[in-house]
Amino acid sequence: MGFMKKNINFGLMIIVLATLIGFTGFSIYYQNTYLKLSKNYNSKVTELDGLSNALKTEKAKLNQTSLQLQIKEEREQDIGTKYTVLKEQKEKLEVDKSNLQADVAQKNQKILQISAEFDKTSIELLSTQNQLDIAKRDILDLESSVNSWKNKANCWQNKANKADAEEASVSC
Repeated sequence: MGFMKKNINFGLMIIVLATLIGFTGFSIYYQNTYLKLSKNYNSKVTELDGLSNALKTEKAKLNQTSLQLQIKEEREQDIGTKYTVLKEQKEKLEVDKSNLQADVAQKNQKILQISAEFDKTSIELLSTQNQLDIAKRDILDLESSVNSWKNKANCWQNKANKADAEEASVSC
C-alpha cells in the first residue's frame, strides 16, 4: 500500500500541480485578456468620448442650422404674407387706376364738351355784344334824332306862340 499511497499522493500532487499550473495559466491568460480588454475598453472609451464630443459639436451645428432654417422659414412666411398683401394691394390699385383713367377720360370728354359749349357761348356773347353795340348806336342815333325833332318841335311851338304874339322872324 505504500506504493499506492506514494502513487496516489504523487498523482494527487500532479493533479494539484496541474491544477495550480492550469489556474496560473488561466490566470495569466485571463489577466492578459483582461489587460487587452481593458486597453481596448479604454481606447474605445477614449474613441467614444471623441465621437461624443464630435457628436456634440455636430449636434450644436445641427441646432444652429435648424435655428437658421426656422428663421429662414419664418422670413419666407413673412415675405409670402407681405407678397400676398402687396399683390392684393397692387391688384386693387390697378383696378382703381383703370377706374380713375376711365373717370379722367370721361372728365376730359366733358371738359372738351364744355369747352366747345364755352366757345359757342363766347361766340354768341360776342355776337350779342356786337348787336348790343349796334343797338346802342341806333339808340344814340335815335335819341339824337328825337332831340333834334324835339328841338324843332319846340322851335315850331315857339314860332307858333310868337306868331300869336307877332314875332315870326325866328327860323327852325
